[in-house]
Amino acid sequence: MATAKREQLIQEAEKLAAKGRLDAAIEQFQKALKQGAPDGALLNRLGDLLLKANRVGEAVAAYQQAADVYAQMGFTLKAVAAEKKANRADPQRTDTYERLAEFYYKLGMPVEGRQQLLTLADWYLRNRKVADAIKVYRKLAELEPSNFQARAKLVDLLASSGDIAAASAELDHLGQLLLSRGHVDESVKLVERALEMQLSLGSFGPALLNALVTTGRLPTALDLVRKLEPSAVAPDLAVAMGRVLLEAGDIGAARDLVERALPEVGERTEVVQLYGDILLRVGETEAAKEKLLPTIDRLMAAKDLERAGQLIKRLLKANPRDIDVLERGLKVFDRRQDGEFFSVLEGALADAYYQAGRRQEAAELYMELAQR
Repeated sequence: MATAKREQLIQEAEKLAAKGRLDAAIEQFQKALKQGAPDGALLNRLGDLLLKANRVGEAVAAYQQAADVYAQMGFTLKAVAAEKKANRADPQRTDTYERLAEFYYKLGMPVEGRQQLLTLADWYLRNRKVADAIKVYRKLAELEPSNFQARAKLVDLLASSGDIAAASAELDHLGQLLLSRGHVDESVKLVERALEMQLSLGSFGPALLNALVTTGRLPTALDLVRKLEPSAVAPDLAVAMGRVLLEAGDIGAARDLVERALPEVGERTEVVQLYGDILLRVGETEAAKEKLLPTIDRLMAAKDLERAGQLIKRLLKANPRDIDVLERGLKVFDRRQDGEFFSVLEGALADAYYQAGRRQEAAELYMELAQR
C-alpha cells in the first residue's frame, strides 16, 4: 500500500509532467519509488516518462523492473505488457526477446515464446553472431525437447562453427528422439545429413540400422552401410553394420566388421551372438561353439536363461548332437515349461552319449525316458 508521502510525490510528479517538465517529474517518481515496496504500475509510469524524455536506456530498465515486479506477484500477463514496452523502446536490446520468451512459456504460450527466440536467433545470425545464436537454439531445445526443427538447426550451427563434438552429441540426442517417436524416415535423412557434415553417429547410428533391419527395411539399411567408411566407424556401429551385411548375405564383409570390433565389445552378449551366427553361416561350428559356450555359461550364472536358451538353440541347429551344448540345454530349459522340447533334448543327449561310447550315461538317460 502506498504511503501518504508516496502519494504526495506521485501527485506532484503528475502535475510536473502535465506542464511538460519531464525531468522534474521523473525525479519525483524516483523519490516516490523509494517510499515503499516496489510497485509495478509506478515503474511502468516512470518508464513512460523516461521514454518521452528520450532517456531510452533508463526507460527500458524501468519497464523491465516493472515486468519483474509483476512476474513475482504472479501477474505474468502484465509482465509481458511491460516487457513489450521495453522491446518497442529499444528493439536492439536482445535481452528483451529472451525475457518475453520466458514469460510466454510461463503462461503456457509456447508458440509466442518460440517466435521471440527465433526472432532473436535470426538477428544474431544476420549479424554473424553464431555463438549467440547457438545459445538461443540451446535454450529453445531445453524449453521444447521434442522440437525436432530447433535441434536440427542447432546441429547445423554447431557443425558450421567447428564444434564437431558438440554437434555429434546433439545429433545423437536428436536421432534417438526421432527413433523413439517412430520417425524412421526422418532418422535416415538425419544420418545422411550427418555424413555430409562428417559427424559421429554415436549410439544413434547403430540404433537406426537395427531398427531398419527389424522393420524389414533392409535395402535402406544396406544403402546407409555402403555410405559409411568401415575403417572409421566406432565398434558399436561396426557391429550394427555387420548385422545388416549378414542379413543381406554379405557374410565376408560382415565378419570383417564384427571381428574388427571384437577386441572392444566382444564380451557383450548380442555381439557374441552375432559373431556366432556368422561363424555358423560359414560352417565353422566348432569355432562358434568355442565363442558361444562361455557366454551361455555367463548368462546361466546370471539367471538370464532366456538369452542362454536362444544361443543354445542356435548351436543345436548347426549340430543337434553336440554333448556340451545338450547338457547345458537341460540346465537352461525347464521340464515343466518346455516339456516337449525338453524331452527332445534328453533323447538327443542319450543318443549322443551312446554314439560317443558313453554307454552308462546313455543307458541311465534312456531309462529315465522310458519310465515317463
